[in-house]
Amino acid sequence: MLPEHLDQSYQTFFAALGQLETSLESDDLKQLQFVLPTLKEAFSRLVEGTEQAMAENLIESEQASRIQSIQTEMNKAMRLLNTDVVFLNTAKQPDTIQQRQQQIGTRLQSLKQYGEAVLSIWNISTAES
Repeated sequence: MLPEHLDQSYQTFFAALGQLETSLESDDLKQLQFVLPTLKEAFSRLVEGTEQAMAENLIESEQASRIQSIQTEMNKAMRLLNTDVVFLNTAKQPDTIQQRQQQIGTRLQSLKQYGEAVLSIWNISTAES
């Protein structure tokens, strides 16, 4: 079973993703910049919580390795998302703005899928225990 502190972190993470998607759809760039730090903080808590769970042997090493691999990809996507938001804020041409918005939307979807993949690994791990 997913430890409570990680469950809360995932809820915050997914809520921030949802807020970012809503901001993107409504072209609210200021809200995008406001919510991005919340997403970063939630992701940091996920990583810390996973490390803590591994230290407490709450998850098997094979699953822990898979989670760490996914979190590495999540970290890359988070950094790229931050860059995309910066580029979006500096974009002037409508085509460039649209392209950046699409890229941000794609990154948000990827982060959501990565988060769901980690949760499924946790569920598999606890089902086997």
